[in-house]
Amino acid sequence: RSIQEGLQAMILTDHKIKEYGQKLVAPFAEDRVQSVGYDLTAKTLLLSSEQASSEVTLEPMVSVFVQCEEEIALPADITATIQLRNSRIRQELILTTPRYYPGHCTPVYFRVTNFSDEAVRLAAGDGIATIIFERLKYPVDHPYDGKFQHETKFAG
Repeated sequence: RSIQEGLQAMILTDHKIKEYGQKLVAPFAEDRVQSVGYDLTAKTLLLSSEQASSEVTLEPMVSVFVQCEEEIALPADITATIQLRNSRIRQELILTTPRYYPGHCTPVYFRVTNFSDEAVRLAAGDGIATIIFERLKYPVDHPYDGKFQHETKFAG
C-alpha cells in the first residue's frame, strides 16, 4: 500500500449517520443529524471535577467543561472531532476538544471558553457543538483503550 492510500478518510454524511444511529451515538435523535454531523446537547456544565451545574453564566475569559447527553461508541474504523456551532462562534466562544479515536466509548466532553467582553449563559439542553465522524480507509490495529474509556464521572 502506498502512504497516500492509508491516509484517506471520509466524513460520514447524514445518510450514514442515520444508518449507524444508536450504535454510534446514543441517545440518537434523527432531528439532530446535520448534513455532515450530529448536533450535541449539553447535559452538565463542570466548573471543576467536583463542581457541576445545570446552568452557568460564563464570564469573559472563563472556561467550563461540558458533558453532553450523548455517548459515543466508535468502531475500529471511525474517528470523531467536535466543532463549535456557528451561533456559538458568533458569541465569541472558543472550543477545545479532543479527537476521539477509533474504539473510544464515552460520554462526549469538551471545554468552552468565553472570549467575548460579555457574559454568556449556558445551560443543560443547549446546543453548543456538533460531532463530525470520519471513516478511515482501514480499521486501526489497536482501538482506544486508555484512561478516559467509559468515563462516566468527569476525571478532570
